Amino acid sequence: MRWLGLSLISVLILILFMNFLLHSHFQDEIEREAVRLLKENGCNNVVAQTLRLPSSFVFLAQKSEAQLFTNIGQEDIMVNILVTPIGTLPLLWSLIDTTYYIEIPNLEMLKLQASSNHCKGLLNDLLNF
Repeated sequence: MRWLGLSLISVLILILFMNFLLHSHFQDEIEREAVRLLKENGCNNVVAQTLRLPSSFVFLAQKSEAQLFTNIGQEDIMVNILVTPIGTLPLLWSLIDTTYYIEIPNLEMLKLQASSNHCKGLLNDLLNF
């Protein structure tokens, strides 16, 4: 019985450690993908500084709002990004399937247009949508 308890605790610790490592991997991957999305939508001079990804995204498989801190031209701008994991199993989804959605809300894109001249044509695209 004691062997079973120690085995379960060991497996749980291993899963938590793997999720911790995956959190930093997801942070880097989502940051690169968000910059790519911004560039595709007209923000050409985007340089990512850092991304704050809530741990609930990896550990609890919850839809989360991440903050991307960027430099566009000479301006430092924070962009809120919605990140949704496909899996729904807390602690296990990131070990089984690492698929997720990234969404940059229209209000965030409008904020970028209003605060920066480096996102050309973005406002017109959003208003004509």
